[in-house]
Amino acid sequence: MDISQTIHLLGDLLGNIISELESPAIFESEEEIRAQAKARRSGDPQAGPKLQQAVAALNGDQSRAVAAAFATYFDLINLAEENSRVNILRQRERQSHPLPEHDSIGEAIATLKNAGV
Repeated sequence: MDISQTIHLLGDLLGNIISELESPAIFESEEEIRAQAKARRSGDPQAGPKLQQAVAALNGDQSRAVAAAFATYFDLINLAEENSRVNILRQRERQSHPLPEHDSIGEAIATLKNAGV
């Protein structure tokens, strides 16, 4: 699974969790704010006022829940990106050095495996 698929999956899972643990209304508010922010970045002149209106319509508890949803989303994305970088580095290392280093744990495991243990 590539990074964009992972991010999409994590976003979908988080959306389901927000709907179940908070409420579908909180999820809808978060999605509206996200959509308007994205539209604003793309240059939609109406998105800024719509974004302000969506945020202003939230009460204190709703604001907390939406902020927590965004914070959790960005934490998940950062973890996914970090995991992707680690996987890429491991793959490059395996390509550069297909055999385990001498006297390493990897060599010990390979020796045991080859011995049928």
